[in-house]
Amino acid sequence: MVISPIIFWAIKDDNIALIVCLVVWALISDFLDGFLARRLNSITKAGKIIDPLADKLCVASAAFAVSLYGDMPVSLVIIIIARDLTIAVFGFAIIKKVKEIPVSNIIGKLTVTVLSLALIIYVFKAHQLYAFAFWSSVFFIVASSVSYLFIGIRAISYKKENNI
Repeated sequence: MVISPIIFWAIKDDNIALIVCLVVWALISDFLDGFLARRLNSITKAGKIIDPLADKLCVASAAFAVSLYGDMPVSLVIIIIARDLTIAVFGFAIIKKVKEIPVSNIIGKLTVTVLSLALIIYVFKAHQLYAFAFWSSVFFIVASSVSYLFIGIRAISYKKENNI
């Protein structure tokens, strides 16, 4: 979460070296955080909430910056932010309703990876890959949204069926 505004300003200033350092740092720290939490059996409720929120904040701030100061279409930024807000709202509703924290699945993780690659394509102005970046992002956003919708329905239905 802390580096989100720094990523925004690095993109604004077109500071490619800083962008690369921040992205590498974000990827390594995110991987290590999850790996160590699982390895040391120290997965916490707070971590299950904060980690995906941090990912969403980084992606959203980078997408917003690339849209403002680069070539990323505003429509893609709107789709990204709408997806993330929807997932957050429904995630908190699930937490409130069933007292369980939903976790990301492989489709959600792939979506974040695809969105990150799309951001890199737009940051580095790889014009020949813009259409690919846009449509692969839209595809994975839709796929993960549908996936999370079914997870939410199952979580709520399971609790109702079992009177939990």
